[in-house]
Amino acid sequence: MELVTLYKNALKCIDNIYRVSQYDADTDMFRIPDIINATNDSQIQSKQWLVDELSKITTEQPSWIVVAGSWYGCLGPLLVDAYGEDVRIDLCDIDPHCKKIGRDLLKDIGGDFRFKTTDALEWFISRLDKVSILINTSCEHMERDDVKFMVQLKNPDTIIAFQSNDYTSVMSHINTSPN
Repeated sequence: MELVTLYKNALKCIDNIYRVSQYDADTDMFRIPDIINATNDSQIQSKQWLVDELSKITTEQPSWIVVAGSWYGCLGPLLVDAYGEDVRIDLCDIDPHCKKIGRDLLKDIGGDFRFKTTDALEWFISRLDKVSILINTSCEHMERDDVKFMVQLKNPDTIIAFQSNDYTSVMSHINTSPN
């Protein structure tokens, strides 16, 4: 992946948010540390680990990957590195700001990225038979029953890769896992 491009784009996004905030008091300044966190070493390494492990078990070229809770889409370029630019990658997040920031972060990085502002569970349910790989790297933000429901509903040929964390001090982390 062109990490350099991702990082340059992250700096441009941060700079833009700061510049807009000088004239717009409603600018969400929280997005600045959020973008920094989304592109930090730990985030990229955990996503790279996931892609490396997925590559070991995928026997066919996936045609459609859905990333639930994709945040700003930083997993997308890693998937393109592993599977090529022709795979469709839907990046779903319920937060409407993720779409714009994600597009800015992935600007000039090749791939068929489609940002969706939607509930990932609903998005997946309406496309069960078409999705090759379903990924959720933020299960800590989903109800445990919703995660189980996605597993039960999936097409037998769909590969699922879910990650969570054990960071319990964040209020929105409702489904953490110790390992």
